[in-house]
Amino acid sequence: MQLGDVDPRRCAVNKTNSHLVKIEHKRKIQALFSILEQSKKIMNSLIEALENDLVEFKTLQNVLYKRRSGVIKRIPNFWMATFKNHPDISYLFNKDVTECFHYLSKFQVEEIESDKFKLKIHFFFNENPFIANHVLSKEFSIENNNYISKSTEISWITGNKPLRNVRSKFTILGDKNLKQENFFDWYVSNTSSMDSIIVKSLKEIWENPSPYYVSNDIVTDT
Repeated sequence: MQLGDVDPRRCAVNKTNSHLVKIEHKRKIQALFSILEQSKKIMNSLIEALENDLVEFKTLQNVLYKRRSGVIKRIPNFWMATFKNHPDISYLFNKDVTECFHYLSKFQVEEIESDKFKLKIHFFFNENPFIANHVLSKEFSIENNNYISKSTEISWITGNKPLRNVRSKFTILGDKNLKQENFFDWYVSNTSSMDSIIVKSLKEIWENPSPYYVSNDIVTDT
């Protein structure tokens, strides 16, 4: 077909069809963006609702923790018993540490709101012959997939620093003769290889201590 033989009406139809296709494509894109915008609004509303629910949950949780703390204060050596009964950290509490922890009055795990993982663990003590501190706090964060920590310096009363235990319950890198830390050895160390296990265990105890508190006074339904 020569150029002069092209039907101008067919060209007009093709142009019209092309224009209609573009209009239809634009409508589809607009419809898609409309749905995406609605989805974004719904997601933002959901996030806002979840944040409000989370605030309400944490408020209620803190109230319950305070009530729980008031009851636990009336149970002698409650926290010490839970520490010694937890299978992953019981080895930290030798005889000397246990004697010191008879004076433990309160235990608390505090999760700090931050872009990165941050956690504080607090140990509150009544007046005792071992340490002058009323509170010992150890703060954890994670950098390069490793725990790093800093802790309140312990003010020991002369002659009453607990000794290191003999052997570790855990074997690290296959070394069965590895020396074991007691609680205070772990507390003052900022590079303990056992941090992940110990932190996880202390969080478990804080969130729900009942499985680790064993007493003949507990009555359960049968």
